[in-house]
Amino acid sequence: MKKLIFLAVALSTTVAYAQEPAKYRITYDCDAQIVTGKSNTYRWTLDIGEKSAVFYNESNRAFNREMAEIRATGNAMALIDQLPALGQKYPTKHDLQIVVGAPSSGKYTYIKQILASKLKYEEDLPVVEWQITDSTKTICEYECQQAVGTMYGRTWTEG
Repeated sequence: MKKLIFLAVALSTTVAYAQEPAKYRITYDCDAQIVTGKSNTYRWTLDIGEKSAVFYNESNRAFNREMAEIRATGNAMALIDQLPALGQKYPTKHDLQIVVGAPSSGKYTYIKQILASKLKYEEDLPVVEWQITDSTKTICEYECQQAVGTMYGRTWTEG
């Protein structure tokens, strides 16, 4: 069993695009009910640059960085021995990434790693027809006006 786990981990790779520096960083906490009926809180990060944006889970990136450091030693047993500790250190890691504007402008790319398989698909950016309302709110000292739009059968409210 340890050999199978090692093989799966050794074959997995971190998806990396040449990401431009973020001008803005937004952090989201998302509570998700998992199969067992328990709830996990995932922290997501949205980095927005001049030409692209990426939405990712920082715990997953930190997990992958540590795994790469251990793999670089070439010690397969150390990697196998560290898996339980890393799993406890990063219990809410999630490997989904959404890249907007890169590699293709006007599109967004979903990336999901499952064992050694990288699943990826690309779609055109949706067009949301926002309706500005009279409702206003001050957010971080900025006066914001509420907007409502429909996309993917859901109503989205901003502001």
